[in-house]
Amino acid sequence: MAKDVKELPKDLHQILKDIVFDTQREIIQNTPVNTGRLRQSIIVEEVEDGWIIGTNMEYGLYQELGTGIYGPLKKPIKPTTKQALAWGRTLGVTKDGKPIKEFVAKEVKGVHPAFMFLKGENYADKRLRELFKK
Repeated sequence: MAKDVKELPKDLHQILKDIVFDTQREIIQNTPVNTGRLRQSIIVEEVEDGWIIGTNMEYGLYQELGTGIYGPLKKPIKPTTKQALAWGRTLGVTKDGKPIKEFVAKEVKGVHPAFMFLKGENYADKRLRELFKK
């Protein structure tokens, strides 16, 4: 077996590469969108023994696994150092056009898991099983 992915027969290398980039597209399609930054950060990197699909965005893990009652801890998100949670949300604009942002809560439920990378892994697994059945 080839130790370096580039040592694979040319046609097999291309087939696997196509599956990797199709998997990346599948992950991107299943990634939640707010600003689009997380989707844009999902990249493919070719390494010696294959490919890596990943993101450098810290919050990608939270989107993958969920948070609060929907995440691994199964508990609402509550403040630890303040009386309430606060984050920005546009409530309106000032007379000079600057946004007014603020949202406050004692606790929040969290976000549902997207499992975009798990779905991508399942997609790639299915494609590889079909390929090697032939």
